[in-house]
Amino acid sequence: MRKLSSLAVLFVVAAVLCAGTGAFAFDENHLMKFKATNECPLCDLSGADLSGARLHLAQLDGANLQGANLSKAGLSGANLRGANLQGAKLVVTDLRYANLHYADFTGANIEGADMEKANFCKTKMPWGLENKDC
Repeated sequence: MRKLSSLAVLFVVAAVLCAGTGAFAFDENHLMKFKATNECPLCDLSGADLSGARLHLAQLDGANLQGANLSKAGLSGANLRGANLQGAKLVVTDLRYANLHYADFTGANIEGADMEKANFCKTKMPWGLENKDC
């Protein structure tokens, strides 16, 4: 009986540690496709490191970019309509003229991000809902 309860405790500790890591696992094939074509609608790029990448006019509508590092990336004119950017890092990222309709930036770090002329409609920003371009 003692062995069983020790096993149960180990299982609970392992589950808590795994759940607390916040780890994301992007699809390697999706990342290769995106790097080759600059298009990947509905792709899973969660947790991917795309910092400093030149992604101007990228087609990422509906993509999962949760927890991705997009710091200093160039996303001007990108289509991020409906993209999940929850918890993503977008520090000093260029999002000028990007389509951000229905995108979710909940918990994202957008410090210094340039969103001049970006299109917002039902966009979930860290401070709440933006509806200025509906």
